[in-house]
Amino acid sequence: LTTPSPTGYEKAGVIVWKEFVEAFADEIVTDAYGSCAAKLTIDEKAITVMLEAHCDEIGMVVQHISEKGFVYVNKLGGSDSTIARAKKVFIHNKRGNVVGVTGNTAIHLQNVKNGGGKEPA
Repeated sequence: LTTPSPTGYEKAGVIVWKEFVEAFADEIVTDAYGSCAAKLTIDEKAITVMLEAHCDEIGMVVQHISEKGFVYVNKLGGSDSTIARAKKVFIHNKRGNVVGVTGNTAIHLQNVKNGGGKEPA
């Protein structure tokens, strides 16, 4: 569950999942898109049930780091930016990980451009 697998870079997560299910799966298939499926044959007469999920997680890509150390990011994939507020993040780089937290403009300083402009419900 801690393997980084942001949208478009799911390979590491798929490998972890595949290695886990190899212990009990009767058949494992992968494709060129990076999908992986495992089949368990319990009884030839039993109905087939498919459990499906996707393994990517919300991810961002660093666009700029200011002289003051602020990190500016763009999201990967289609996620709602508001769910990232005040969340712990891990910035992966060649030398390891940097732990951080996402920030947000204070409500009284927000305008429509930076996510504000809406009256509270």
